[in-house]
Amino acid sequence: MLSVFVPTRALGQNTVELCCADLEERISALETTTARTGNRNVTIRLSGQVDTMVLIWDDGTERDAYVVDNTESSTRFLFSGTSRIGADWSTSFLFEIEVEGARSTSVNQISDGAPNENADGSIDGRRMALSLGSKNFGRLWIGRYSPATDNLITWGNKAANNPVANATPNRGEGFFLRLAQGTGGCTGTGCLINQTWRQFMSSQDTRRGNVIRYDTPSLAGFVISAAWGEDDLTDVALRWKKTFNAVDAYFGIGYLRDTDEDEDTDMVACPGAGGGGTFCRQRRFDLERMMGSFGLKHGPSGLFLVGAAARDHHGSPSGPTGLFTGATRQDRGTMAYLQGGKARRFTSLGPTTFYAERQIFQDFSKHRTIAYGTGGQSEVISSQTDVWGVGVFQNIDAANMQLFAGFRHGSADIDVLQTANGPQTDVPVQDFWTLSIGGKLKF
Repeated sequence: MLSVFVPTRALGQNTVELCCADLEERISALETTTARTGNRNVTIRLSGQVDTMVLIWDDGTERDAYVVDNTESSTRFLFSGTSRIGADWSTSFLFEIEVEGARSTSVNQISDGAPNENADGSIDGRRMALSLGSKNFGRLWIGRYSPATDNLITWGNKAANNPVANATPNRGEGFFLRLAQGTGGCTGTGCLINQTWRQFMSSQDTRRGNVIRYDTPSLAGFVISAAWGEDDLTDVALRWKKTFNAVDAYFGIGYLRDTDEDEDTDMVACPGAGGGGTFCRQRRFDLERMMGSFGLKHGPSGLFLVGAAARDHHGSPSGPTGLFTGATRQDRGTMAYLQGGKARRFTSLGPTTFYAERQIFQDFSKHRTIAYGTGGQSEVISSQTDVWGVGVFQNIDAANMQLFAGFRHGSADIDVLQTANGPQTDVPVQDFWTLSIGGKLKF
């Protein structure tokens, strides 16, 4: 309600009527240009961000630069709303849309505009969900939403607030592996093999899905979350946030079990295809994953340390087996990550942060068949991908913006069998690096 005080002693009655009539007309004009809901009991809010960068890359032979969207924290906009039910209870909704022209996780030596090389971009629904909750009883969500373990391995990154580097591979992993020139007589693009870095440095972040999720109220900084959905995904997570002795501390740990069909990218001949070239997605292994992260930041000094780890286990080995060994990919993938740095205020714009990172991925493609070798195919026996990086980002507090530059270098050690009885052979994969320069602005 808008209240207006008019000193009637100083103004005549006609003047007051003209003043108020004019004010009501102006309010009516404002209302016609303002976004409103059909339900006056629901308060809505529009927010989002734009996050884009130049991705400079080098695979040991070829070098180029693309303009891409930073998939670590993509460009998006969010409609959210709340409605009060009494003193403690409330309902809310989220409608979040992601807009990307070229994903930093999908571009490669062949395509500079993945996933849509010749289109203007992609629009995806990230989250669309309803909730009911209270301060005393927690909150229940239903719809397309984050399971309990979504973003858990980046929970510790809140201590760094790094816009371009965390435990999730977010730039360059869509590029193909390149063999050293001359390997098997290859030259130029003929030295690219049909395997990407993603297969050897897979993300351990849980995908969003159609789920029901419950979050408990915060108790001494602890929040427990549990979710179920898809066909079937169940997970549980514990998050903790606390500030003591000028140190901001974050800790999270979680467990995921996913038995949803048709999620693995392995393709096999469809039943009854008769070798006609028709392929189907194979039912995935039942996936079990343990994951966790932490973050510590000392406010006065600006020093911070972030860490994360995860391990995958496939509990139902009924899918593809090793080409020569016949072994199943039951245990696949261990990841460890560490980032440290320091924030310092050099200007009035905001703090400047310098950081260094280190990450190791082991056996993410164990017993997978890859297109390499004298026979055209080989079986991966073991693999390790080592990643290190350095960078800097500048906060511009007045604009809620971050400018960043981050360098990341990756090398892979891949051992394969080319024949059933042959010795293990090292695949001569060339190192790969990226330099990301860009900005992220929230609104």
